[in-house]
Amino acid sequence: KDIVIPVYLEAEHRVAERLVFTWNLGAKVYLPLSVNIGEYSIKGQRDRDDNIVDKEDIKVRSGFVNPTDVVLPDLTVSLMGNVGMDIEAVRKRLFITLKVGYEHGLMNTIKTRSCQSTLDSRESPPILYHPDGDYICHSPLAGLTLNRQAVWFDLGIKIKM
Repeated sequence: KDIVIPVYLEAEHRVAERLVFTWNLGAKVYLPLSVNIGEYSIKGQRDRDDNIVDKEDIKVRSGFVNPTDVVLPDLTVSLMGNVGMDIEAVRKRLFITLKVGYEHGLMNTIKTRSCQSTLDSRESPPILYHPDGDYICHSPLAGLTLNRQAVWFDLGIKIKM
């Protein structure tokens, strides 16, 4: 859950008697309000040497030999832009608005450190299961970087005072 503070410039252009073209450009500042990171759950199957396939649903938050901490920044910033149409329903007071917009994050919302995936200099993919047991070696969240990128569709009512 975040508090979002939008700061933008909006312009309107009347294209018909009851139709207004609108656009805006600006930024959004996100302040994290509450973050809950629960147990991770991995669903999948594992092929063993004895040709037995295990289908598992494992809750593994604390079961990693090599866990990864998720650190969230104090705030993030995104650039945004929207275009749309306002249809006048009540003369100069009530409008039905249709918009589409794009948001691009300038900062990472999540970044985790990578875990060592090999014990020697040879390249190999990260190990999820230890070959001699059932415990998990590396978190699937290791080496993860996320930022905001979204297309927004808006349908609503605009009231002008």
